Amino acid sequence: MSTRFWNEPANDDKSSYDPLYVLNRDSELREDVRDYVENLWSRYEPYCGDTNFLGETRRQFQQFTWQMYAGVCLLEAGHILEKAAPEGPDHKAMMNGRRVWVECIAPKAGEGENLAERTIQSWTKTETGGHGMFRPPPDDKIQARLTGALSNKVQQYRRWVEKGIVSADDPFIVAIGAGIIPDTDVVRDPPHIVRALFGLGSPALTYEIGSDKEAELVPTYRNEIPRVVKRASGEKNAPISLRGFLDERLYPEASAVIFCSQGVWNPPRKIGRDLLTVYNAVAKHSLPPGTIPLGQEYWAEDVLRFRDNREALPDLEPDEETKKAIDALIAQRRDQRKR
Repeated sequence: MSTRFWNEPANDDKSSYDPLYVLNRDSELREDVRDYVENLWSRYEPYCGDTNFLGETRRQFQQFTWQMYAGVCLLEAGHILEKAAPEGPDHKAMMNGRRVWVECIAPKAGEGENLAERTIQSWTKTETGGHGMFRPPPDDKIQARLTGALSNKVQQYRRWVEKGIVSADDPFIVAIGAGIIPDTDVVRDPPHIVRALFGLGSPALTYEIGSDKEAELVPTYRNEIPRVVKRASGEKNAPISLRGFLDERLYPEASAVIFCSQGVWNPPRKIGRDLLTVYNAVAKHSLPPGTIPLGQEYWAEDVLRFRDNREALPDLEPDEETKKAIDALIAQRRDQRKR
């Protein structure tokens, strides 16, 4: 296979390379990832308008591979990509006869009080160090990173409109790749990005004491994340809204959000299967559900609607070496029970 994606100029400053790029380039265990990324690049290269795309990818691996993957997903969804201009959104697409702009962002985990990080719930010391249980970052921290990314790109879109780079009459999609925010892939119902845009809290379990009825999982509602901003003039309450796709004053320019909790180092079994598209109920230029017929889709009508586009796939079969190891372990356990 060609390795054009992983080629590096001899005089390039390798000290500035993203550690995540270096890991995926060098690890013996990630040859399949390298091949997968090379295939993505072969499909995306004709539509990439950034002449320094590969150079930037070596320094911001998640951001630029997410842009590439999102572009390939648009092709996979049956849309037409046009080569993007050097200035403006990452992707210019024709979707069902309409020009749609798509801008990608890969938010980081944050820092300081805004850091979305795992914490150790319990720790047991051992001779070799120890072991413990980790807790995912609090929902507030994760959702604040996601809404912050959306707000950032909506504001950028407004500047592009002012400069005449894009038309205010065209739909605009923000693609958020959260692969480097810890545990955004932890199963939630509904997922973080949906709760962050439709004012939903964590699901609650209700049970009527003394009743024979089964317990029921019900939604809870939450309008905002409390936040206090410290300024020279003092502290100020500045809550973060969780109703961005219900309140037309917040992100009316964003027709939809395409979301993915994975990075290219964890490829899906089928391109686009790991996407989640959320449609804005109050967008100036709305897009109908089914516009991105990949992965899962959410939208609001009288209630929150959901569609799962993922076709059933056969169970994965382990390779021969893994099968032999499993068979040997089973035989060993069987012998131990006989004794």
